[in-house]
Parts: sequence; structure tokens; C-alpha cells
Amino acid sequence: MSDETRDMLHEAALRIFADKPEDLWAVLQESGFDKALLPESKGGAGVSWADACGLLVLAGEHAAGVPLADAMVGHWLIDHAGVEGASLPTISSSARSEQIQLSRANDGWRVDGLLRRLPWG
Repeated sequence: MSDETRDMLHEAALRIFADKPEDLWAVLQESGFDKALLPESKGGAGVSWADACGLLVLAGEHAAGVPLADAMVGHWLIDHAGVEGASLPTISSSARSEQIQLSRANDGWRVDGLLRRLPWG
């Protein structure tokens, strides 16, 4: 990504956070910030991890209550797993006592189990 593109992305994010739209998350998704780590060929911006962290710093500075980090990393992980069509992936860790099972279900996947304190779940 060129410095010019990175600066434009940073400025766009800064404007969105400063404007404080009522549905901030919808605006960020419509602008593609949730998929920023994905390559342009897959609807992302192809930002580096450092650039993604810069966007997250902006979100933090503006106390944006949105799942931006979860979605960025979730989309990146899902892309690397070869899964397509996820609209709002999230990430979470689990304790050993929390058993999660992943199984095929019809045309997709099914996750069974209980995770406590799952952000944006």
C-alpha cells in the first residue's frame, strides 16, 4: 500500500470517528474498514498489520464502541481459512473447561458450546 493510500484511509477514518455518526458501525462497514486487512481483490484495502493497528488507535482515541478489531482480525482469519461470505466474524478465546465443537451443517458450519464473555457475540 502506498503512503498516499494509507494517508487517505487514515483521513477517512478520522473524519468518520470525528463526525460521530449515529450508526458508526454501519458507516465503518459500508466504508470497508472491517475488511481493511483483506486484499483489494476480496473487498478489502490490503493494509498492513501496522496500518490496521493505526486505524484501531484512532478508534480507541475516539472511544468508538464498535467491534472493529474483532471484525478486522476475524475477516483476515476467515479469508486465510478459505471461507467466504462471512458478514460479521468475531474472535474469542476459551478456557479449558469451555468445550466448543465445530461441525458441518448443510451448506455451512455449526458451532456448539458455551463461551463466556464473548464480545459482540
